[in-house]
Order: sequence, then structure tokens, then C-alpha cells
Amino acid sequence: MSVVLVGSAKGSPGVTTLTMLLARSWPTAAPAPVVVEADPAGGDLAGRLGLPGHPDLTNLAAEARHDPLGVGIEPYLQQVPAADGTLDGLALLAGVGSAVQGRALDPLWPTIAASIARLDRPVLVDLGRVAPDDAHLASLAERADLFLLVLRPEVAGVARAVDLSTTLADRRPEPALVLVGEDPYDAREVAETTGIPVLGVVPDDPQVARALLAGHGWGPGTRRFRRALGQLSQAVASSVARGGDPCRSAGSEPLHPDPGSDEMAGQGPPGPPVGEAGPGLRLAGPSPAPTSAESPAPPASTRVPGGNAQQRSPDVQSSADRSRSGARGVDLGVRR
Repeated sequence: MSVVLVGSAKGSPGVTTLTMLLARSWPTAAPAPVVVEADPAGGDLAGRLGLPGHPDLTNLAAEARHDPLGVGIEPYLQQVPAADGTLDGLALLAGVGSAVQGRALDPLWPTIAASIARLDRPVLVDLGRVAPDDAHLASLAERADLFLLVLRPEVAGVARAVDLSTTLADRRPEPALVLVGEDPYDAREVAETTGIPVLGVVPDDPQVARALLAGHGWGPGTRRFRRALGQLSQAVASSVARGGDPCRSAGSEPLHPDPGSDEMAGQGPPGPPVGEAGPGLRLAGPSPAPTSAESPAPPASTRVPGGNAQQRSPDVQSSADRSRSGARGVDLGVRR
């Protein structure tokens, strides 16, 4: 029916947790999704959800060795209980137990991916941390409708996402970003810097995320998280319905979370209007020479606490230089 890949280019921004919570928040009008834990480094969702360790991806792979055309995935799915203990149709294909098992699956991923793509339900695939030459990424991307890159909006994570996106430019689907928090850079700044649409933002609140994953329900303290997940799941489902296009329409601006929502307040001020320069996250590279009617844009700066003077931040500039890959990278100003 549809395959959505969820992965990260750097660090551990919570890909597994986000994938599962996205599945729990899936629009009710659509069939309940299947979560596939495809991280070759090893999975732990079954244990975190209180499910048995088997069946899992290794059992599916064992059968796939004898049937290169693909096998039925349904016998290897486990039903995931809802917060109230009932079964609402959400299912899990648990991942491998270790990185050793994960490496053994490399030659089998074309067959596994074919089996996953034949499901008649939405499939959310937890890729873990990915690199361009990963066997699971290559096979699954051929059959995917949408690829979500999850990151915290920090210089290193954004730079790595740009590098990965550039490396995968000749593949489909093109990635969209999901931000965990908006500190120090918000969705508009990241989208304008990278040229990659931001499909949604979720609060950086590990305690609430862990509680929701454990099935403690949507309590009063989770309203902000619940709203963000609902917006994201709706955006993902809509993008899949448009054929994997993460923008509103061809040539439109990237999707951004609603900055006016009271429940999303407190995640930082909105970025500068489209087309305007401002301090913060920017793509590095040569700028066009100003015309006689123009003056050069002021350099990114940081305000000195307790005074009006401004000074350049060499540490931030050097961090951006170290993060630069080839002709692309990021140049950061500091926003207090």
C-alpha cells in the first residue's frame, strides 16, 4: 500500500521511538500501520513494548533465503496493544537482536523489501542511523513512497543531513525532514538552509516520549506532544497520498508546523520571512557580489550579554567549516 522510511544521518535523535509514536497517531480513517524494525544494528522495540522476542526479522530472513521472489510477512507480525490494553490493529515486525545478525541480512534485503512492499497496509520502517551504502537503505528506498530524516536542529545534524541528501540525490524518494525540537534553529531556518522540506516538528521531550511509548496514554501533560504527532502523521499520510511529494504542491514552499498554535508555543521564535537574510543557519558558499544599489549583508554575529556590542563567533564558524562536505555545508550565526 505505502512504505515510509524513517532514519537519521547522525546521532540518536529518537528514530525508533518516533516511528512507533507516529504509528500510534496514524489517521484513524486509514488502515492501522505496520512498524518494521529494520535497524541492522539491532532492535529493542519488542522488549520495550512487552512483546515476545520472536517472531522477528531473522525468522522472515530465514524463509527469504529459500524464496528470492519474496515471502508473506503476515505470519511474522505481532499485534501491539493500545494504551488501554486492547488491540487496535497496529502490528510490529521486530528487528534483529544484534549487529552480527544485521550484517548477515545484507544479501537478503532485496527479498525482504519486496515482501514488505506487498503488504496492503501502510508500513513505517525504522532504518536507524543510515549511510548511503547501507544495503537495507538501498533495497527499501526502491520501494518506498517517502523518506523521513529525523534530526535535532543543530549544526552537526543539519550538515550531515545535507551531505546524505546530496549523496542520495539520484535516488528516490527524496527525503523530508522531521525536527526534534527547534533549538537552536527553527523549522523555517533549517528548510531554507538545506533546501529540504520540513514535514513536522515534535517537542524534544524524552520523558513524555518514553511514557507514551510504554503505553501510559495521552495524559494532560502530553497535549503538546500529541498535537505535534497528530500534525506530523497527517502530513505524512497526505504526502504518501500525493505520491511521496512532501510539499503542498509542485513548486510550493516546504511544509512548516503552524507557528500560531498555542500548544506549540515555547519552541522558539519563527525564522526570518522567506527570501530575507537573517542571523542563524545558512548554506555556506560564495555570495553574489552586491550591485551598486546594494550593500553587503552584515556578517552573522552574536550579541554580547550585558552590552550592545556585537562580535563574530569564531568557534561557530570553525564548527561549520569542519562540517562542510565538498562544496556544500553550513555556516552558522549564533542566535541567543
